[in-house]
Amino acid sequence: MEDNEAALVAARIERQERNFNQILREEQDAAYLESLRADQEKERKKKEEREAREKEEQARLDEELARQQELENRKRKKDELRNQIPPVRYEDAVKLMYKLIKHI
Repeated sequence: MEDNEAALVAARIERQERNFNQILREEQDAAYLESLRADQEKERKKKEEREAREKEEQARLDEELARQQELENRKRKKDELRNQIPPVRYEDAVKLMYKLIKHI
């Protein structure tokens, strides 16, 4: 009887240890998954912030390029107008020249 009781106690202790180990593993797995999820969320936020910065920078560059192209177009048009001197058809015609002020 005592041998049987000792075996039962040993089996109970072994079962409790298995249960404890299983619960411990489950808790560790849950903690790992939570940590992994937090890391993924941080990485997602970093990526979104980086993409937003890149988008802002690209918009700034596009705006600067458009501004420079507009300035070049204006300069080219001014040069074209300046070089267009109409032929003199009348002897007593007066030529007027306008100098355009460069705006910055």
